[in-house]
Amino acid sequence: MLLLALVVGASAAVHPLAPVGLLVVSALVVVMWLRPVVAAVLVSAVVPALAGLGRGAGVPGLKLSELLLALCAATVLLRVPARWRRFTGADLALLSFALVAAALAVHHAADGSSSFDTVLRVGLQPAFLFLAWWTASRSVAGPDEVVTVVRWTLVVSAVPAAMAVLQFVDVPGVRSLLIALTGGGLLSDSGESFNRVTGPFPIWHSLGGYLIIPTVVAILLLLRDDRVVLRRPALITVLALNAAALVASVTVTLFLWTPVAIVVAAFLARRTRRALAVLTAIAAGALVLFPSILLDRFEAQTTAASGAGGGLVPQTVAYRFLVWQRDYFPLLEQGAAFGVGNELPSSVFFTSTENQFITWALRGGLVLVAAACVAMAALLVRSYRHTRSADRPTATAAMALVGVLVFLPAALMVWPYLTNAGLPLALFGFAGALLANSPGRAPRALGVVPAGAPRGAVPAGPTRR
Repeated sequence: MLLLALVVGASAAVHPLAPVGLLVVSALVVVMWLRPVVAAVLVSAVVPALAGLGRGAGVPGLKLSELLLALCAATVLLRVPARWRRFTGADLALLSFALVAAALAVHHAADGSSSFDTVLRVGLQPAFLFLAWWTASRSVAGPDEVVTVVRWTLVVSAVPAAMAVLQFVDVPGVRSLLIALTGGGLLSDSGESFNRVTGPFPIWHSLGGYLIIPTVVAILLLLRDDRVVLRRPALITVLALNAAALVASVTVTLFLWTPVAIVVAAFLARRTRRALAVLTAIAAGALVLFPSILLDRFEAQTTAASGAGGGLVPQTVAYRFLVWQRDYFPLLEQGAAFGVGNELPSSVFFTSTENQFITWALRGGLVLVAAACVAMAALLVRSYRHTRSADRPTATAAMALVGVLVFLPAALMVWPYLTNAGLPLALFGFAGALLANSPGRAPRALGVVPAGAPRGAVPAGPTRR
């Protein structure tokens, strides 16, 4: 404690706020050391919510979310060696993805096609995702701690959602605060009031990607009448804020992705009819509360973009085809195996690929695309196995995760959700905590009702064993 006091006091010479920062870091380390599940909560709930904030806070080139993730990972690494679990297939797949991405980024920097600065920002992004998965999975010891992580994931998600709602109603000061937090993003491109909200993220796609997991989990908990994670009033409040923010982001992909994820999850939970009724009610409420922005978005989708021509597909998709053919398909032919570099060449006119697979292919060719697809498939398989878990909240959250992952390949075709802030850390951190333990089966002993069984269930009778 004396050494810590000396270090904290001396840090004031570097920056006036340095002592406060060191005290906060020290307190977090102590709390995580005493209760490792706190690290899982921070990685699964807090780190994704901070992922949209700008770089340079604390350490140049790094985000606050990345610093917090590194702190959690270091504490868990030193704290729980006795609880290290053997590597599963999902662990190996995600680790391989991270190593392949880092190796290819270093390769491009070494051959002069990219600068070494991009290795940290581009090449190590999958490594941060694996770090989130590993830290969360090694910080959770049992079903009770999984419930804790799910609860805090839902509660924390209401904060960015509430900021997005305040942004939509144009509360004074919210827009300037979001610009300061995110470094501007699309909010600083124009002085006009944007109808599409971003929350504490640089773009609306990132906000929607961040909110989809807690939204689907909240709906499925309501459909299954599960009150272990949150009481019904709190659950409805979280769901209302998340759904409102999702609608106000006015992202067509999320308008398709969210219903598909809910229906798939409800099918696994045998609540399909209830899910369709809830979706109908949400759609009706969205039309009543957000008629103007939905109409504006519909008109924008049906108005042909310059050079895109007409057609049956929405204009944003048609324009994507134009961009891919003009800017990116020629580059893919040049670097089909290992990509063309960590940065886009100056010849590219439209600097957003609007496609996750093209982004991976440009950075690492077919090798990186294959490694990423294997990692996503491993995540889906492990999530599906946990849908039959004996622990009801774990099974419910796993069903929601399966629903999100099923539509993920289609969503990645129109936006690079896994290399932008929002979804990546939320997905990998939450999945790591949820899928940490092997899915157990419900006990069937004489006179015992399995955990999570519906009310009125008959106790299991004697078995042959």
